[in-house]
Amino acid sequence: MLILVGVVLGAVAGAGYGVLAGPTYRAAAFVAVSAESGDHLQATAFASAFGRIAAEGAVLAPAARELGLTAAELTRMVEVQTSPDAPMIEIAGTGPDPERTHVAANAVADNLVAFANQRSPDTRVRLSVFAPAVAPLSPSSASAGLLALVGGAGGLLVTTLVVFALSDRIGGGTPPVPAAPPGPGPFPPPVGGSVEARNGYGRSGPSMVQR
Repeated sequence: MLILVGVVLGAVAGAGYGVLAGPTYRAAAFVAVSAESGDHLQATAFASAFGRIAAEGAVLAPAARELGLTAAELTRMVEVQTSPDAPMIEIAGTGPDPERTHVAANAVADNLVAFANQRSPDTRVRLSVFAPAVAPLSPSSASAGLLALVGGAGGLLVTTLVVFALSDRIGGGTPPVPAAPPGPGPFPPPVGGSVEARNGYGRSGPSMVQR
């Protein structure tokens, strides 16, 4: 019964969290980096460097002004990732509004390209939007039903551990060790006195009988 209650409570908690949190959407834009020399390693290294710059104020501030947001608000909406093997930068917008996610991602991508290409005479690399972000059709977050299943599984695990712990405390444990039997006590003297007394011997030797 306790296990069933735990499963139900876990499922209700998971579903409730999914409903209260609401869906989250994600839209990603991809920016490619190319070196004038055609050096793949050089382009990949600059992609990693510009990926870090994309999350800084030099790129986020003008993008935030275009969107009517503050830089702090846009920072919470945008995620930037790079690959150690490819000269590609992924800029993803996340949030509860699918329209704003892809608009935010594209704004940051466009401003990153403009920022980097202004410095092409020095870096000898150029950036371009490889694939712009589009409005997502479905949320990227888990649904309330899936969260209910996860919560139910968590409740099952917790209550099972509790039941085992209680059963060990109530009926388990190490059985008591029986007490050792008492050792042998002093032997009583033989019936009729000691052998020496019966033979007429005392502590000082045999007694002399007077005739």
